[in-house]
Amino acid sequence: MAITKPDRAFANELSEAAGHLITPSMIHDLRRLAKAYARIQLRWCNDNMDEPVRKRQEAREAALEARIRDCATDIPGVKSVLFTGDPRGFTVRLMLESGQYNTLGGAEDGWGVA
Repeated sequence: MAITKPDRAFANELSEAAGHLITPSMIHDLRRLAKAYARIQLRWCNDNMDEPVRKRQEAREAALEARIRDCATDIPGVKSVLFTGDPRGFTVRLMLESGQYNTLGGAEDGWGVA
């Protein structure tokens, strides 16, 4: 697992917002999985998939959602995860106990994972 500069920056921002110490290693996998989830959402918008491909995408999407939820439970201050299908914005958002947000929708849209 290679911690990147964006991992560190995101961990620092999230730590401040959540009011808890969050290390880059805690969010490395979450960010990686969120990127994969965003690619699936983009594919839903752009590709005309036949039935077998669509079923594989649905299964992969469900598996990613489960893994993202598992990662989020290890992060202090996160109460739930919100998934959205619009790839133009954050497709994975953390709902923080502190109510802090980094989205235009306010607290009900949560903290977008980039």
